[in-house]
Amino acid sequence: MRSANPSITPARSLTNPAANVTMTQRLLLGAATFLSVFGPKIGGWWSAYGDIISYVCLALAIYGLAVRPIYPLIVRTSRAPALILGILVTYAVLVVLVTSMTTIEVDYFYVLKYGRTLLNYLGMLALCGLYRRYYGDDFANAILRHLFAAAAIHGTVMITEYVNAPFRRAIYRLIGLRAGGQHVYRVTGLTISFGVLSVSQGFGLMAAPYIARMYRGPLMSVAFFSGVMLVIGSLFLAGRMGFYLITSITVFLLLFSFRTFILRAHTLVGAALGYATILAVLSIASPDTMRRFTEGTFHNLIEPFRSYEETGQLRSRSTDQILQGFFLPDEDIVFFFGSSITGRGEGKTYIHSDVGYVLNIYGVGILGLGIMLMFYAYVINTCRKLRHFHSPTAILLLLSTVIILLYNFKEQSLLTRHAFSVTALLLSTYFFHEKPSGDHWRTPR
Repeated sequence: MRSANPSITPARSLTNPAANVTMTQRLLLGAATFLSVFGPKIGGWWSAYGDIISYVCLALAIYGLAVRPIYPLIVRTSRAPALILGILVTYAVLVVLVTSMTTIEVDYFYVLKYGRTLLNYLGMLALCGLYRRYYGDDFANAILRHLFAAAAIHGTVMITEYVNAPFRRAIYRLIGLRAGGQHVYRVTGLTISFGVLSVSQGFGLMAAPYIARMYRGPLMSVAFFSGVMLVIGSLFLAGRMGFYLITSITVFLLLFSFRTFILRAHTLVGAALGYATILAVLSIASPDTMRRFTEGTFHNLIEPFRSYEETGQLRSRSTDQILQGFFLPDEDIVFFFGSSITGRGEGKTYIHSDVGYVLNIYGVGILGLGIMLMFYAYVINTCRKLRHFHSPTAILLLLSTVIILLYNFKEQSLLTRHAFSVTALLLSTYFFHEKPSGDHWRTPR
């Protein structure tokens, strides 16, 4: 029965909610999710305008605003994050204006970053609305499945980069990345980062225990465990700190929330097949690949433990750099309000620190950093309410937020392109779980 309002129709039935979703619709939603999280930033002459994630989010935002109006249905509940991000954009513009009056060195990075973040948030709201429309009340599970699949597919890209030099060079030319010494034992996939990539990529591993409950039958089980192996393999090739954070949290989840799942026969068989697959791949890998893995990738991964064995201290180059990177601006005005600079780039002031919080303070001051943290505080508070609607999403959103906040001690991870898409999409599920009083939740036609 049609709604009285011709622009909206009732949500799909709970009975087999995905039954009417066509393969084309699944593929389009999956592709939009993949590109929203792992979309590359095209390098070369087009680098200033080549952020694929922004283009995808812009298309989704236009669709959600004009083509199939979604935002009017959730404007009351979803406006707080948009307001916070809007304040950030305005604040960054004011910092640039004030800085331009007092110094010749001005950087527009944070203005563009926060503007892109606001666009990203609006795009993820629209994408979540599309999931709600097509999958009905099963939309949160569908989002988790597609995020897991996106991580597995990107893991395939990373592993292929690692073992196939021509493919790696082609991808790096596409994204305008110059291969340095670290690229001998690590790869970036379609992104331009090692560390933050491990946060986005690792979400697939944390979500795996929940995804396993959704798959039935031998074929789907094989596909699932293959995806898990691809994600684990890709984590070896990304950032070391992210690898340890993600794997330790996943082990914690398995031990305290999924002990019965671990001991199931199909879980043990799947793990054994996955382990056998890894051994098979290693057995046919080229000597050069094996040398790079043993002498570079694995050597780098266990560096803290080798240091502990030799010196009695659990340390690495990364921990030394982090400890040496904690300092604050000398000028009070920079400390409180920032100076717009990123501390990176040729011909500009270089800040000898990779610590995200230090770079944030130099860029937008303690006030700007506080506004960013306000957004994540809102996300954490929403997790508390979201658990009543969809506990797996609430738990995964909380864990990924904690990891982002922790990882910012190593390098900038707050509101970064790839990880933020995951945060915004999961956060949006809360707004679409909310039901208007006295009526069932309705979605665009």
